[in-house]
Amino acid sequence: MAEVAATQERLTSLERQSWVAWQGHDHDFFARMLADDHVDVGTRGVADKASVIAGVASPACTVKSYALGDLKFTRLSADSAMIVYRAQQDTMCGTARVPSPTWVTSVYVNRDGQWLNTSFQLTPIESP
Repeated sequence: MAEVAATQERLTSLERQSWVAWQGHDHDFFARMLADDHVDVGTRGVADKASVIAGVASPACTVKSYALGDLKFTRLSADSAMIVYRAQQDTMCGTARVPSPTWVTSVYVNRDGQWLNTSFQLTPIESP
């Protein structure tokens, strides 16, 4: 049970750090955190690790602010886990506003003792 709690703490921390890195254009963080076979799914389609890193490094997007809801952790197997939460952000990419709020689904795998993100998906929340 202690191992599951430690994994939950590690992955929710990584997830929160990813938002700090996104806001700060810290592409090195994403180079370390994303698996080579990472898949990112958003309103503009599907992106791979290289595309995500290039996008984070680019000055095209400006994250003014963000807020994350409670992160729900689910252990999928000994070497995989999923985090789901609600996120709000005030972000512009060029002249386009990034949809907000969204549901986020983020999947991690443990490879050779290192937790890596293999999938990140934003699902816009429709207004009532």
